[in-house]
Amino acid sequence: SKDFEVLGQRRKKDEDGHECTNYLVPWNGNRSVPVKECSGEKREFIFHDERGNPTHKEIHKSAVYHWNGSAWVIGRGARKKPLYRLPHVLEAVAAGEDIWITEGYKDADTLVKAGVCATSGGSSQTWLPEYTQALRGAKRVILCGDMDEPGQKHLEKLKQTLALAVDEIWEIRAFPGFEFGTGADVTDYLEAGHTLQDLLALMEPVEQDILPTYNTEELLQMDFHTDWIIKPLFAPKGIVMLLGQPAA
Repeated sequence: SKDFEVLGQRRKKDEDGHECTNYLVPWNGNRSVPVKECSGEKREFIFHDERGNPTHKEIHKSAVYHWNGSAWVIGRGARKKPLYRLPHVLEAVAAGEDIWITEGYKDADTLVKAGVCATSGGSSQTWLPEYTQALRGAKRVILCGDMDEPGQKHLEKLKQTLALAVDEIWEIRAFPGFEFGTGADVTDYLEAGHTLQDLLALMEPVEQDILPTYNTEELLQMDFHTDWIIKPLFAPKGIVMLLGQPAA
């Protein structure tokens, strides 16, 4: 703790009921706020590239490090942080297995312990196009959002982002026994004594708009019929842009 200074205080409490202060940054040499230790162990999350090599390490709500090839260095570095548990996700996509997506890395670990493949991109603000690409071709993904407004916004963004990348999207919007606004998550639900089977019963399919797709050969063989208003400028449906000189 001598190398860090306190920046804030968690809303959650540790096992003894004490407020846990673990918003930390490297100490700048001027400790103006006393450090208040948390009895719980600080969670570390290690990120790996598609080959299984470590790239980043994140201390829960504290600091992010990057691997320079021989040691952990403070900061994200030049590389983007990959999708959490990326090698396992890629294996699950190839095998056609379900992939669970949570808002928090802790929740992904909780689900992995329950026996499923799970990942997280963090919040809706930290989801990257590379994460969507890693999931492309997945047979089914199950989204678990926290029970608060940011959690629901995260769900909505993921549903839109993954709509054309995966075959099926299912979601769990609420955990029975927990009130909306509390930020309750899948870890809270399982730690309350529920099982993976209970979670499966909460899953609901997400209806996706089906957009027809055609290859070039199919398009060339199609006979398109359009009732032109002014051929070939104006059709009953569509968007037209007209450009010309002023007063033309």
